[in-house]
Amino acid sequence: MRVALIEDDDLHAEVVGRWMARESRVVFKRFHSATEFLDSLTSNDSDLPDVVFVDYHLGESTGAEFVTKIRGMTDARSDIGIVLFSGVDIVEFSEILEGLDVDGFLLKDDLSRERLTMVAGLAVQSSHRRQELSELKGR
Repeated sequence: MRVALIEDDDLHAEVVGRWMARESRVVFKRFHSATEFLDSLTSNDSDLPDVVFVDYHLGESTGAEFVTKIRGMTDARSDIGIVLFSGVDIVEFSEILEGLDVDGFLLKDDLSRERLTMVAGLAVQSSHRRQELSELKGR
């Protein structure tokens, strides 16, 4: 599984990276900003991550803006699995998630290696279903 993390906080990125590196089937890459990640994307399906973990509060933008940008693409990139991270409380986070097309979410306060792995797997499954639907629609 190819996993990307967009996180501007070095400590949080290091923790997530270490946990994900323990999974033998995971290829992990970290990005400091949404722009850095988007600049790295190609339309070549083999280069796309299976799932992207993105922090909600990024220095230059928000995770919601990132999700909107990815889902608005008209090729395979729009089907990438996306998991949103946040350090805000659950009430505020539920308002953020309202109407946002993500495949999972995690609160930073409740983060664990097991939750990361579980949510990543579910996001990949969701991404695969989205890809199948896109193919049926002729994209």
